[in-house]
Amino acid sequence: MRFLKIKKALRAFFWKRDLRALRHGVAASLEHSACLRRHTKIKTIVDIGANKGQFALEAVKWHDATVIAFEPLKRERGLIELIFADRDRFTVHPFALGNTDGNVDFHVSAASDSSSVLDQTSLQTDHFPETQNKHVEKVEIRRLDQLVDKKDLVHPVLGKIDVQGFELSVLEGFGDLLKAFDYLIIELSNVSFYAGAPNSAVVISYLSSRGFHIENIYNMYQKDGVCLQADFLFARDVNGRG
Repeated sequence: MRFLKIKKALRAFFWKRDLRALRHGVAASLEHSACLRRHTKIKTIVDIGANKGQFALEAVKWHDATVIAFEPLKRERGLIELIFADRDRFTVHPFALGNTDGNVDFHVSAASDSSSVLDQTSLQTDHFPETQNKHVEKVEIRRLDQLVDKKDLVHPVLGKIDVQGFELSVLEGFGDLLKAFDYLIIELSNVSFYAGAPNSAVVISYLSSRGFHIENIYNMYQKDGVCLQADFLFARDVNGRG
């Protein structure tokens, strides 16, 4: 982990925006580089759970895309706006996403990228003690299909979902808009790091029934030879778009 942080910091000196972000303590998510480079010429990126813009920083290196980001935490969202202030076709919305519209308790972690609508279980704090929750705050939650118009999603469309166990609810909030997505990068867990979070198999089944298949798996977190968590790259089946 320490080596990865050093590598990210050194790499930032080759990219003007990354260097500016690093001055604010934000580094591009190098761990997503291989996944992002797998498909070229993505035209629209929907970044759900954008945090401080780590994923977006890496994504715009490889794709001249319109970015639509969502981050409910004010401080983190402010950093995104600062880092991407000079970039056109970049919008960040102040919402958590789910399958309903309203307000919800949001559990804010000491490591803000581990914050979630769901509360942590002891498994999360046992494996990642540095991510323990600090407090709960109210945030606005919205459905994606109430915020984004299908005509604004220029193909190919890539969605990234990193919402700490709330993935299925987020996907349910896509509604028919899911048919407009060509690829999805989703962090999924095989165990319950967050209370009420579905197993990865449930999310995989949900997407399979809607025309997606697993294309690749990245960034596996293993303990005692067992994979507990990973980033899944889903691709829409050929002729599967509605």
